[in-house]
Amino acid sequence: MIDQKKVTIYRSSDAPNLLEMVILGRVDGADMELSVANFHLQRMVKLKSLIVDPDLPYVLNPFHLSTIKHPEIIQEFNMFLKENEKKLTSIKQSMNIIETIE
Repeated sequence: MIDQKKVTIYRSSDAPNLLEMVILGRVDGADMELSVANFHLQRMVKLKSLIVDPDLPYVLNPFHLSTIKHPEIIQEFNMFLKENEKKLTSIKQSMNIIETIE
C-alpha cells in the first residue's frame, strides 16, 4: 500500500507531538513502544485518549544489561532488583510501564 501511494508514512522523533497529531486527527495512527506512548499520554493528561488495536502485531521490548569486564556490576544490579522489587513495581505502575499485553 505504501508503494501504491495509498498510505503516507510520517516520521517523527518527537513522541508527544506524534501522539498529539493522532489525537487531533492529523494522522490515523502512531507506531511506538507502548510504555513510551503511555508515559507521554499520562504527562499530557490524555492517557485514555488512544487505544491499542489488538489486531495489530505488538512486541514487548526487553531490556538487558551485559558486560564482560565488570561482572560485579551485574551481581550488584541483580541484588538491587531483588531488594527493591516492591519499589520497582510501584514505579512501573506509576509510569504505566507495560510488561504484558492482554
